[in-house]
Amino acid sequence: MKIGIVTFHCARNYGAVLQCRALYEVLKSMGHDVHVINYRPDAVTKPYWLWQDSFLLHPVKLIKVALNFPPELRRKMTFERFEKTFSPVPPRYSLDMDAMVYGSDQIWNLRITGGDTAYFGAIDMSRGKKIAYAASCGDGHIPDEMLKGYMPMFHRIGVREESLQKTLKTAGFSSELCLDPVLLAGDMLLEKLDAKCPVNRGYVLTYEAVDNTKVGELAVRIASERKLRVESVSRSPYAKGIARFGPEEFVALIRNADCVVTSSFHAVALSILLKKEYIYCQSGTAIDDRINGLLAQLEKHSLEELRSKSMAFLEEALQ
Repeated sequence: MKIGIVTFHCARNYGAVLQCRALYEVLKSMGHDVHVINYRPDAVTKPYWLWQDSFLLHPVKLIKVALNFPPELRRKMTFERFEKTFSPVPPRYSLDMDAMVYGSDQIWNLRITGGDTAYFGAIDMSRGKKIAYAASCGDGHIPDEMLKGYMPMFHRIGVREESLQKTLKTAGFSSELCLDPVLLAGDMLLEKLDAKCPVNRGYVLTYEAVDNTKVGELAVRIASERKLRVESVSRSPYAKGIARFGPEEFVALIRNADCVVTSSFHAVALSILLKKEYIYCQSGTAIDDRINGLLAQLEKHSLEELRSKSMAFLEEALQ
């Protein structure tokens, strides 16, 4: 079967590109001809542009942009190289797909997409079915008119969070909870991401998906107690900060860390897969719900059981 994937493959965000690559690998392992649809709306890409004319209106921000330009350019290049590993195809190829899989990630978060209906299935196909896999709306709200207007397009709906499942149920649509693709792929993904770790061992790694002072405070205390140093994937006041590395090196940094302190869902997911000690710092956002929901599922079921259920969803949906 020829399958297209519609997701945030072009965001320079570790979790976004890793979940895309993971779903790509899973579908390929099922014997399908898989293609990521290269849909790049400004709403998704603009936050990562190296230059915006609005910077000229803010001198302080302009100085920061200038100082950060070299590492940000390197980061941009590493993400572009990673994107080539799943060879995105132009949106016109959607007409040739037997099925289109929407997700994972926060593709139904209207604050991120600007209400772009393409992520709700409004991409033309000449045949086949539309399936949502582990879709999320983050902490956003989907108006009833959008749900009732677009959800009927989907042959099957798989979501990542129980809160969205309840929202859909209230609107009259059934859905199933599915694992994030990174957790679904597991070793299938990790074995393909074998970059050398860019720093020596003996460190506590931090990664903040959203600003959270607890992350730095806790990491510094743990590092002091264990005679380790603190390494941060992003610039921070409590660590030297690692240059802007790409997704493969991000995985390597988690793989080699003594402990991971984070406010990121995907940093937790990778820590679980790599059997690393981690501490999740509550952020007071929807990320907390995603993490708590995942951990609650893992208390009741093994990761393999959850994988089997998610794989069964995909297999049945694509029949």
